[in-house]
Amino acid sequence: MSLLRWLEALAWAGGCALFLWMGVDAWLTGRRYDEHLLLSSREGEIEKDLKEVAADLEAIETRLERASTP
Repeated sequence: MSLLRWLEALAWAGGCALFLWMGVDAWLTGRRYDEHLLLSSREGEIEKDLKEVAADLEAIETRLERASTP
C-alpha cells in the first residue's frame, strides 16, 4: 500500500471515530438533560439549573450534618 492509501484510510477512520463520538455525546446529553431545557433559547439556563441543584444539595448536606450532630 502506498503512503497516500494509508493516509486515506487513516482519514476515513478518523472521520468514522468523530461521527461515532458525536452520536454518543448527543445520546448522553439527551439522557442527562430534559428536552425542554435543551430546546430553550435562554442563554445560561443549564448553568443556572446546575447551580440551583448544587445549592439544594448543599442545603441537604447541611441539614444532615445538623441532624447527625448530638
